[in-house]
Amino acid sequence: MTAEGQFLGQESSPVGSGLTSTGPFRYARWDGTQRLDDLSADDVLAELSDDLLAESDLNAALARLLNRGMRAQPGRHGHPRGLNDLLRRLGSAREELLARYQLGDVLADVRQELDEIVTSERRAVERRLAGSGAKDEAELSEMAAAVAGRRQQQLESLPEDVAGRIRGLSDYDFLAVDARDRFAALLDRLRRQVLDAHFAGLADTIKGVTPENLAANREMVLELNGLLQERLAGTEPDVSGFLSRYGSVFPGARTLDDIIEQLAARMAQMQSLMASISPEQRHELQEMMDALLRDDRLRWDLAQLAATLDQLLPDGLGQRFDFQGTEELTLEGALAQLGRLRRLDELTDQIGDVRSPAALDEIDADELREFRTRMRPTSCAPCRS
Repeated sequence: MTAEGQFLGQESSPVGSGLTSTGPFRYARWDGTQRLDDLSADDVLAELSDDLLAESDLNAALARLLNRGMRAQPGRHGHPRGLNDLLRRLGSAREELLARYQLGDVLADVRQELDEIVTSERRAVERRLAGSGAKDEAELSEMAAAVAGRRQQQLESLPEDVAGRIRGLSDYDFLAVDARDRFAALLDRLRRQVLDAHFAGLADTIKGVTPENLAANREMVLELNGLLQERLAGTEPDVSGFLSRYGSVFPGARTLDDIIEQLAARMAQMQSLMASISPEQRHELQEMMDALLRDDRLRWDLAQLAATLDQLLPDGLGQRFDFQGTEELTLEGALAQLGRLRRLDELTDQIGDVRSPAALDEIDADELREFRTRMRPTSCAPCRS
């Protein structure tokens, strides 16, 4: 049983084959119960016979068979499809994803949560101020009332944009414990999303994700920038020392090329997002990321890292995707879908480069089996309906 057969499952009859279709295509995870008749040497030779008689070139005939797959035969249960069919399905999945989602406002959920946090804190301040008049004035000193008044003024003067609110609330002394905790959790989540858009696993290595902890990791980014600059200058740096210190951030990496590949896979998602949204959204998102990292040097180092990678990679870092659907995405959801689109394009390129059966070993068969399921999740928490 081939990996392609396991992934593609069965069909009652192929569209466009000339046979009468008895039902729609049905797909399912391969569990060993599906039936697909074994192929014999005679079956394969029969498929090759026309091409062999026409050109007498076995390699060319095998390549064509690999691309088109086996033809359906009466009485047989299913047949292995070719690479051309697989490419068509990958293309359809890509088009379906772009037609499903939109990048209307990836920070809408962040904006809403900030509004709710501010509303919760404002109510707590109003209760404190109201209590000073309803109860004995002696229970609330004039200084405490003044402090509550200043809090109220601070809340009223908060900017409307996401970055401005994050900066203002970061320096604000919350009265409501639940609002304070909720804001801290929001910052922690957003910082992790921003960091994971650059380094898989980096956020998990920084406990608390505070500005101080981010600054402590600046040395890693500085050293990595140095390694990439050496490669850009035409030399081959030794990465053994770097990996001995930061190998957990780049799991499985052994060479600088491995590190670059992992960096590109992550950073390309953020770069693609920046290229795919409007200039206004791009400015707001960049401002939010700056506010999350505050004035830490890490912001500049990450920008330099992206610029260097963009020069090192032949096709640049990240591409624009034209989403045309109606289902809105959050920041987390947008990065996830952009990652899927990038992997679909990589699989398409890999399959398009296959020239012999041996080259199929370079393609991740497990990912091919699963990609249809990943494209159609049963629930999507990062998406908004």
